[in-house]
Amino acid sequence: HSLQYFTFLDDRRSFANVDALLTRLAPVGTVYLACTETVDDARSAGGKKGNRAAAEVTELMSKLENVLESRSDVTTDASNSGCDNDICVHRLDTMSKNQATALAKSSLKHLLGGENSEAFLAYRGDKHLDSEPLVEWCLGQFFNADRSYRDESDESKGTYRIEAGTLNSHLSLDRTAAEAIHLLPPRSGSGAALITGGNG
Repeated sequence: HSLQYFTFLDDRRSFANVDALLTRLAPVGTVYLACTETVDDARSAGGKKGNRAAAEVTELMSKLENVLESRSDVTTDASNSGCDNDICVHRLDTMSKNQATALAKSSLKHLLGGENSEAFLAYRGDKHLDSEPLVEWCLGQFFNADRSYRDESDESKGTYRIEAGTLNSHLSLDRTAAEAIHLLPPRSGSGAALITGGNG
């Protein structure tokens, strides 16, 4: 099995890269959504600045959740999801970065085969991961949300690899590109054509 992560900047107005990634990974059933900063953290700046920062965190999370839930063209069978929307979006409570990082390290040690395994040593020596602490923080959030990945049985030991993914946007159509050539209905809901995304 592979635990693949993607790191990228995105446009907070449209989240175009998230949109492209959903197309690339289709079909998508469940998405866990988390933020490094809680509303209370943002508000701790105090005064108008703190209130503005808190409102920004709330707005961004809601906007991203709406983008995720709107992609009915990249989903699995909605009847099996148990959710009101086609994609099950679970917004997670923010863990402390130290707690999330510790959980990621302990879980990965087992999943990658133990601290002397080739996969775990490669993970420990990965300079990109060392310079991007957000990846481990996100993995910790993921392991906390889906406890099946914290199984420490002999069957799961050493059965995973962790690797960086690439968007390869030229191989996939995001929603903006698809709308531009009229493969998707406009956002108003008119039109009937749909495209199911995937790798090119």
